[in-house]
Order: sequence, then structure tokens, then C-alpha cells
Amino acid sequence: MFLLGIVGSIFASFMYTLVHSNDSKILTRRSECNNCERKLSWFELIPIISYLYQRGKCNSCKERIPVIYLACEILLALLFLLPVIFQLQFDDFLMYYLLIIFLDPINIVS
Repeated sequence: MFLLGIVGSIFASFMYTLVHSNDSKILTRRSECNNCERKLSWFELIPIISYLYQRGKCNSCKERIPVIYLACEILLALLFLLPVIFQLQFDDFLMYYLLIIFLDPINIVS
């Protein structure tokens, strides 16, 4: 169950970055700070935990990281856990997870 929440937050982090990127090379380059453009290290890429550990600020320039990143990661983690917590019965769990992965960015943008 814990692993499912982690997977959900990873997808949220990636999809949020994908939606808000102006660069078409987002899939081939490392993530970077939006302000100082420093490449993020591996421990700064851990969803939810890294935000809390860094207290919502970049390690180098101390610029605030928007709280929407944290909110989206928590939201999608909870949506991934929803069928398990409430023991919902779906005919196709894969379809449920694909829908929330791809509909979540639409919710973020609007």
C-alpha cells in the first residue's frame, strides 16, 4: 500500500513538470531549479519528502518552491491509494490508474 502511494507521487511530480515545461527536451534532461537553474541532485527529486526536508526552498538559491508541487504529489498519492483504502471494486484497475494519471495534469493546468 505504501509503495502504491510512492508510485502515485512520482507520477504526479513527473506530470506536473511535464505540463509546466516550456522545453521540449524535458524527457532527456535532468530536473533543475526554476529560479537558479541548478541541476537537482537525486535526493531533491524524491516527491513529498524532499519538499518537506528542504522546507519548501531551493538548496542553493533559497527561492521558495511553489506549494502546488507538494499538493499535487499528495493528491495523486491519495488517488492511487483510494481503491485500496476504501476497498473499491473496479473491473479494471489499470484503466482507473491511467485515467487519474492523465486527467490529473488537466486539473492542474485549469
